[in-house]
Amino acid sequence: MGMFKPVTFGYEWETLVLKPDLSLTENRDVEWLARRIRNKFPWSRTGTDYLGWGREGRLLEIRSGILESYTQLVEETHHQLDEIRKVCRDKGWVFLPIGSHPVIGNAVGLHVHTGSIYDFPVATGIADVLIKYAPCFAALASNSPIWGRNLKREFKSYRVMRYADYDSTVRRITRPDVAQFVWGDDVCVKTDIHSTIELRIGDSASSEEFVNQYVAFVIAFVVGFLKKNTQRFSKNLYLEYIENRFRAARYGLQARFAWDGEERDVVDILWDMMDTAEFKAIGCSGLGLIEEMLRKHQTQADFCLFIHKFRDDVFELTRELGNLSERGNAFYDYLSDAPKLPSLEPLKIDDFILSSITKETPISYIYELLNLPYGVLTERLEKFIERGKIVRERTPEYGERYTRTDV
Repeated sequence: MGMFKPVTFGYEWETLVLKPDLSLTENRDVEWLARRIRNKFPWSRTGTDYLGWGREGRLLEIRSGILESYTQLVEETHHQLDEIRKVCRDKGWVFLPIGSHPVIGNAVGLHVHTGSIYDFPVATGIADVLIKYAPCFAALASNSPIWGRNLKREFKSYRVMRYADYDSTVRRITRPDVAQFVWGDDVCVKTDIHSTIELRIGDSASSEEFVNQYVAFVIAFVVGFLKKNTQRFSKNLYLEYIENRFRAARYGLQARFAWDGEERDVVDILWDMMDTAEFKAIGCSGLGLIEEMLRKHQTQADFCLFIHKFRDDVFELTRELGNLSERGNAFYDYLSDAPKLPSLEPLKIDDFILSSITKETPISYIYELLNLPYGVLTERLEKFIERGKIVRERTPEYGERYTRTDV
């Protein structure tokens, strides 16, 4: 199958395990649960990870073994999830798979590994082109519309917009022949650790079916893409990737993307990606849930926001989402009756940047908004200055700072 010999894959599904009061369980309890899962299922690699750089506590990271087929994926996911839910019921814990804790925020993700590949420079070249499609998967996986004390509700994936607490950042580009290992990019080369290329951009999933189908889609697309791809990395590809990353985070499957110089609905791009995908490589015959999501432009974030209409208190919302998680198929039930959502015209990047500049705003803060390359960002800021929208101050102590002229 092209570069991947043999085709192997796996995932890391980060989830929350909460006390009855909806705070995080003790670190030792999460570690105990992970050990229990691994003892029961020797193929499992389930463990723990940090929430918010470890300041908040521990996540339960459900990890597959090395997988070779869709059937194996479905079986392993179900076995682990069934045991975790059983333990949580016995202990009185709340199991909550979602892209962020609605009360405290912080990032919770679903990472997908495609293997086996061993050549780091070759894998780097592949990753540099695959970033074009990473925002498509981000839009599909959107599941963090409620982020702690942030009350604006402007994004369907605050996790993506906030770089997953720097666990999934805009990919840093270098020449493949001099590439070094860099951890935490949206598309991350891990040939030296796991013989894989890892897609880190997706939010954690609330649905077992979605985990299986999302993982299958990623793997099948990467395999099919490499057999048919004629694209090469370019500056335009990179800038569209960064802009589409913003649009995916803001609009989910209602997004319109900048795509090869044109505007396209992300759902249309995803349908094309389904046609490219080599599902037979992993023995998968269809993705019914994802296909319904594409038909209706609906994501798990939209499901969460729908529940939020009836549970406007974030504590009540968190508890209700935990209760629905126990049912297992709540998102699928919602989707069957959900309306088709319209595509939305995107907020212009310049307007977003300009609205974020106030008084003496450091250029480092403006850069962190989108991670546009500094040269590109500086060009945009120069145009704002020419139009009289902002003024610039340069000092040896503070560097460049910008102030909007209307504040």
